[in-house]
Amino acid sequence: MLKGQTTIGRFSARCPPGTEPIVARLRLARLFGGAELAPHGFPPRAVLVIRSLKSEHGVPLGGRLLLRPDSEREMREQVSRLWRGAARPVCGRVPARAEAVLFEDEGEWLASLGLAATRGEAAAHWCFRAALGAETAAATRATLVRVWCESPRFMPAALVRLARWGEAARFLGALGDEGAGALLFALRSEFALPRGAPSPRPRDATFETTRRGETRPNTPVGGRRAAPPADGRVVGRDGRRDGRAEDVQASEASPAPWRRWLASAGGECERLPPAAQRLLAYAAALFHAPALARRADFAEEVRAFTERAAPRRRPEPAAARDDTPLPRARGDTGSDARETAGASESAAPTRERGKRAAVVGDEHESTARPSRVKPDARDEEPAARATAGTNLTEPPDEVAPAELIDEGAAEALEPASPWANLGGCETRLGGALFLLNLIRGLRLPECFDEDYQLSEHITGWGLAELLARALLGRGCAEFEDDPLWGALAQLDGRAHGEPPAQGLRVGDTYRAPARWLNLFPPRDGEGGASPSPDLGHVETFEGVRAYGGAPLPADLRRWMTWTFPFLSYALRRSLAEAGEEGADTEAVRELLVRRGRLYCTATHVVVVLEASSVSFAARRSGLDASPGWVRDLMRVVAFHYE
Repeated sequence: MLKGQTTIGRFSARCPPGTEPIVARLRLARLFGGAELAPHGFPPRAVLVIRSLKSEHGVPLGGRLLLRPDSEREMREQVSRLWRGAARPVCGRVPARAEAVLFEDEGEWLASLGLAATRGEAAAHWCFRAALGAETAAATRATLVRVWCESPRFMPAALVRLARWGEAARFLGALGDEGAGALLFALRSEFALPRGAPSPRPRDATFETTRRGETRPNTPVGGRRAAPPADGRVVGRDGRRDGRAEDVQASEASPAPWRRWLASAGGECERLPPAAQRLLAYAAALFHAPALARRADFAEEVRAFTERAAPRRRPEPAAARDDTPLPRARGDTGSDARETAGASESAAPTRERGKRAAVVGDEHESTARPSRVKPDARDEEPAARATAGTNLTEPPDEVAPAELIDEGAAEALEPASPWANLGGCETRLGGALFLLNLIRGLRLPECFDEDYQLSEHITGWGLAELLARALLGRGCAEFEDDPLWGALAQLDGRAHGEPPAQGLRVGDTYRAPARWLNLFPPRDGEGGASPSPDLGHVETFEGVRAYGGAPLPADLRRWMTWTFPFLSYALRRSLAEAGEEGADTEAVRELLVRRGRLYCTATHVVVVLEASSVSFAARRSGLDASPGWVRDLMRVVAFHYE
């Protein structure tokens, strides 16, 4: 799915008589394989789907089967024109009459595909037919599960989008137990999520058997079942005797784990099957607080909630026949395509590459199919197997066509997102994100989780902001209006101007990570490099002058006083040549102060820098290398040079 920089779904060409089809295919692949069709300034990691592209003057061949520069330039200009006039999804609804559709990243593409599939609109829409192929776009449950399992890294962003659109319950309910279990298994495998400990078996509790042959209680963990009336019913809040005693007890328990981030994902989501509830809880936690999602106590909280909420679940409708096609959206004239691939064909996570412009074929033709990777160990998990060809949806609701939606009203319903600006923003501190490589190398913030649970209070984005401000010192005031600070605060989960780690408590003890001494052993005659600071001294960091002049939290300043001198020392040593003393203050400033363009989405953070700003010291130390996928930041981080 959407692999490579440019994907051509269907290509029509006139060849000399007698040309073998396989020869023509290989020659065309060679001809366009190296073509650069993405226009200058195209947002990195955006997905542009184009209905059709035609060369008005033909495509004459150059030497060695290469595309001539003037032909490549003509096609690139067409792509640029279509990109600038491309339609954008409105709350996940993709206009059917648009000539091109622009998704800001794969997370939005996955969410829009999931919404279209659950509404029965994917098979009729040229955009999804072109990206997935006419047969695959029939959007059976197995198809959607397989496509989502190919990109488990972007599942959290896609599910959070669906929740903000108010469509999470519809999507997860349509997946069913098998589909939600498959996505949950892929998510756990990708992020090494723990499982909650099984609950003890109470004497008087009833038990249900899972598909893995395990048993679990139908009563709240550690709770005692209330004695219900003879008919097992109680009077509900609406005055009707249709609520069970377990419903009252569950409603008085702790709220759903995902509600702390997704307040709007309420009642309907709390009546989903357990696998769907776990999937939503872990996705929300991974997107907003990755460190919390990997904690055993959070897994126990999720497990306890799903067991308490089990009595409130609605019974699932009877499974549809495997060979029943999905209902078509109104106006669909396509064939009755059926999906034959099962969830056992789930592909491994896709490796990220450069910017992408997906050029696809005509809406009435079969186009490119997603690539398939050999099944791996995850296919042997019973919970990760979805029934091939099973219907994804019930008949779709009567909804207005996407192009008739009031975009102003839709935007008002959709919460404002910090990743809304596809054009990016100019920054003078593009090199500040190089500090992420230093932070990752020192395993911050997780190396202080045992003592302070630091990961629960601040992420690598927040640490990069604090370290950059501290390194700039009083000179930071010159860059106070730079948009980078607001972007880092939003990535850290804070409002712009809000101090980080306000709930951090560090006490009076400090232990330096042993890894730091192994990476940067002290040299003879060096001073001020010890990671064991004076615990009685606390810096004020007044030179930072951030957050409207408000002082940083006292415990955060204490921890920064203990650790930041060593971080500065490690950075200076990394910039210096072997055997030399650490780099000076001017070299550090030169590393941080670089003009560039910052692009932020829910899945990617990319900085495009000027090629003239390449620093030999940064390149030698590896600080300007693209980190790629960073699990603790839940983003793909990349540095591009133009």
